[in-house]
Amino acid sequence: MGAVLYSTAKVRMTHDDAFLQAIIENPDDDALRLVYADWLEEHSDVARAEFIRVQVELARLPERDERRQALEANEGELLDEYEEAWLKPFGIIEMSAEFRRGFVWGVTADADDFIERAEQWFQLAPVQHADLGADIKGLRALARSPWLGRLTSLRLGSDLQAADIRAFAGSTFLAHLASLDLYNNSIRDGGLRALAAAPHLGNLKEVRLGWNGIGSAGLTALANSPVLGHLTHLDLFYNEVDGRGAEALAASHFAAALRYLNFRGNDIDNEGGRALAESPYLTGLSRLDLHQNRVTEATRELLRARFGNRVQF
Repeated sequence: MGAVLYSTAKVRMTHDDAFLQAIIENPDDDALRLVYADWLEEHSDVARAEFIRVQVELARLPERDERRQALEANEGELLDEYEEAWLKPFGIIEMSAEFRRGFVWGVTADADDFIERAEQWFQLAPVQHADLGADIKGLRALARSPWLGRLTSLRLGSDLQAADIRAFAGSTFLAHLASLDLYNNSIRDGGLRALAAAPHLGNLKEVRLGWNGIGSAGLTALANSPVLGHLTHLDLFYNEVDGRGAEALAASHFAAALRYLNFRGNDIDNEGGRALAESPYLTGLSRLDLHQNRVTEATRELLRARFGNRVQF
């Protein structure tokens, strides 16, 4: 009897691992996740199966769909009861995580913990995002970690300076990053210059740079970057960009890819506003945020004529 029980457990572990490995290798395939949910239910893990189905359904529904409320309530109840158990294999109490489509998508931890445990984490879930606090020593070590290359999304915090970004931006393991969030640091123009020259950031689509003390010199470097030509989302809210920075961006061919551009809380004047309105490249914008800048009503009319309700003041 004992041998039979051992054999059954071994078969389950093997099947479980096979499903999980397939999902990790194909993180965009929801069909695999739903097949795994069926298998979990057949093997009495009903709560986990339900959670996967609920989150997959939520990911498919529009934001204002009336079905979301009940699904989100169910999602919350399942997390309240089971999240601690589901995260236990990740090994550190201080880590928090974000689940998407039924699995851990993002982890929040110190860079040291990521360096030490990333191999384990990537075997447990299709982790694609990390929110990491680090000093310059931690960033240098992180830049050498091959596991950094498994991420498509990265948030770095802890009051980073330009020198920190320079120490990190040359990493060869940044090639898969599509999203980089540096909100609320102090990288200033020097840090943005380092990002603009980083040789392995060519796949970036989204960059969030709010509250970083960035001025027009930094934005000009970004606008002239030989690397960052595929950005669709550029968030520069509450920095120090004036009209010269707006003019540089408006004249940059890479602006043609932009869909979202946030200049809220900067110092853009009428000259900068007119440059944006007349740019031959800003053809694909779905949103331009110019709240709390210095453009007057006449310039706003030019911007409305160009962008319609896609521009906001």
